Order: sequence, then C-alpha cells, then structure tokens
Amino acid sequence: MLDFDEIFSLIAKDKQSTVTEIKNTIEEIARSGLESENVRERHFWLQVPKKGKFPTAEEIVAFLSFIAYHSGESAIMNDE
Repeated sequence: MLDFDEIFSLIAKDKQSTVTEIKNTIEEIARSGLESENVRERHFWLQVPKKGKFPTAEEIVAFLSFIAYHSGESAIMNDE
C-alpha cells in the first residue's frame, strides 16, 4: 500500500509538477468548495473529516479513497 508521500510523488510526476504544487491545488479546490455558494458543492466538502478549518491534501485523499472503496463495495454487493 502506498503512503501519502508516494501518492503525491506519483501524481506530481504524472502531471510534471511538484508535490507542493499538487497538494496546494488539492487544498485550494477544497477551500473553494467550502466557500462556494453552491449548496451541493459546499455540502460535499463539509463531509471531509478535518482537524482544521480546511482539510489538508492528505485528509482529502483519505476521504476520497474511503468513498471510492465503499462505492466499489456497494457495486459488488448490488451485483449479487
């Protein structure tokens, strides 16, 4: 299993960017969503568990991984 540093390094390499730029971009997307006037968008970002006012890139990746994992689990269970 990859740790966060490895995940961000792979993304940065794929996007020809730096880990810092990738993390900043992810965090900016979340901040924008939390401050959005769009209720659905804001509601989604409010679900991300966070220790501070805004989630870190690590918290976002963990949350999205959780959603992806459980979405796949639901799809498998519905096929039975």
